[in-house]
Amino acid sequence: MGRINRQTLTGRDRVCWRRRIAAAGAGAVLAAGMVVAAAGPAAAGGPPVLAFSPSPHDYGQVTLGQTASQTFTLANSGGSASAVLTVALSGSAAFTITADSCTATSLGPEKSCTVTVQFAPATSACVAAATASLTATGEKPAARAMVSLSGTGAAAPHLYWATFGGTIVEANLNGSSPQAIVSNQDEPRGLAVGSCHIYWADQGSGTIMEANLDGSGETTKESGPKAHDALAVDSSHIYWTDGGSGTIM
Repeated sequence: MGRINRQTLTGRDRVCWRRRIAAAGAGAVLAAGMVVAAAGPAAAGGPPVLAFSPSPHDYGQVTLGQTASQTFTLANSGGSASAVLTVALSGSAAFTITADSCTATSLGPEKSCTVTVQFAPATSACVAAATASLTATGEKPAARAMVSLSGTGAAAPHLYWATFGGTIVEANLNGSSPQAIVSNQDEPRGLAVGSCHIYWADQGSGTIMEANLDGSGETTKESGPKAHDALAVDSSHIYWTDGGSGTIM
């Protein structure tokens, strides 16, 4: 538009000019308002989108008797609230929830909460890879998230030996903190350590014995009136000498 010289306008023309400018300004404001109003409800009407982080998570190798913890953040990146959340853990009993700020809450858009899960492999068992799943579910059908968990229990390295007093002794690798973990044996001689158990030959009772690495779960594997002595073990078999018959079993 060309430039208007206000000084050339009559009084009536000036009033009309001002009204046109005001109407144009109001129309621009109204148009902008309509655009914002159209975008707002569409965004707010989207479903909730839940996700855990980190996901998935591996606790790695944890020494038997010790624990490892991880805190998971549950975030809602969707356009509406999740409604009331329920958090659940399924799988190995080695995993437990120790803290939870998500259960019984409604997670709004761009909001988050946390859940802490502890991995504690059993102390008296040979633990392979353990797995579990942590899930969060809202009352709305789309509001669901899951994270896969894994971890492995590993026995701490120790020294083991048999005594003529009828005990099996465990100590740290430097020989410190010796303690009898099995007692009341007749004449334990040969002893071997596998990945999950300890084994020994009891010459007095003629038995081959097995126990967990902490001495619990003592079990007789073979028995008879034989003079068992030396003993060895590999990944699939136990081997021992029979002094009475002169054989390797």
